[in-house]
Amino acid sequence: MRGTFFQSPTRRLPHIWTANPEQAIWDLLRVLQQPAAVENILTGNSGARGGENVFSSELAGRRSRDIAYLIVQAEEYYRSAEVASLATRPLPLYYGMLTLSKAAILAWNDEISLLDLKYHGLDSRPRSGDLKLYKETPDKWTLSDEYASANSGVFTRLAGLYGVQNIAVGDVFTFDDILKTDAELAVAYNRMNNFGSLTFPLYSSTVSDDPVKIVMYPSTRSVDEFKKIFAFIEPDFEISPALLHDQAITVTSRNHLLKSPAYLGFEHPDVGGRYIVGPALNLSDGKKRRYVPRPIADYAGMFILSDLVRYRPQFWVEVVRGDPRGNVGLVSLFVASCRRRFAHAMLNALYGERFSFGTAARLG
Repeated sequence: MRGTFFQSPTRRLPHIWTANPEQAIWDLLRVLQQPAAVENILTGNSGARGGENVFSSELAGRRSRDIAYLIVQAEEYYRSAEVASLATRPLPLYYGMLTLSKAAILAWNDEISLLDLKYHGLDSRPRSGDLKLYKETPDKWTLSDEYASANSGVFTRLAGLYGVQNIAVGDVFTFDDILKTDAELAVAYNRMNNFGSLTFPLYSSTVSDDPVKIVMYPSTRSVDEFKKIFAFIEPDFEISPALLHDQAITVTSRNHLLKSPAYLGFEHPDVGGRYIVGPALNLSDGKKRRYVPRPIADYAGMFILSDLVRYRPQFWVEVVRGDPRGNVGLVSLFVASCRRRFAHAMLNALYGERFSFGTAARLG
């Protein structure tokens, strides 16, 4: 059985009001530091699995201890990251994300064991001439051009958890592609990079499967404004000035489109809003690009930063201290956002639920 979290019959729980959403996320994760609580979820006695991906009592008993103690270790990594400066923070934070990923993968796949999750699933080996030249030319290094290449391991297993299959060895993320497809950081990215974010606010959308029909309503009254970012979708979509509720133009898939395009996705960030998001993953054939869900991009982004901390400290610390080869402001925002939302994503995956959090406010 290979479980896929995003296809499970998840349900949205009541919104949890809290003065500290990140603390509330970890309060719920700490419940799963007890093997008995994990076992209840794996056997379908709690959570939203119902009859899907339920483990046998024997396997759940063994697997629950691995998962619980991985979450214990992940919290230690997160705590270490919290007290570290940006000069080293990405390293313990990445290991916390790696450890939570292993726990989530084990919770949805009864065909593998923890011993099968020895490798990160990403590396920085140059597999093309361009990357080799970049790696060997320190004067050309910039944070935007830093990259991670897909390999076998935790990364591909985590991607599979979100329904992203067939990632090939050598498919590449650049750090800039990860930032420009981060909807939460879109305002900051646009201000610092001349409006280059590959995201766009979404007013509404409808998607049908048989036949495939995708209708998007980007939150703009200007076709030209939308085309500045997403003109590349025109071969597959008609972009029309027709307005929905006098608020949003209309973008409709063309009849030849037989499935949802791999280069486009919809996201609803934890902090609010709905967005159209473009591709972040560069395929190894050098011609196509692919959208990946935010937890997958965050995992890759933190791997890139942790790799710099470990193996190129001079370059990394100079970036942290304001070197123009990187933007320390964007890096700080990205690291802080990853710390919160990745733990939230793994919380959802482990419980098989969709938790939402927010700070209560008083009106009047």
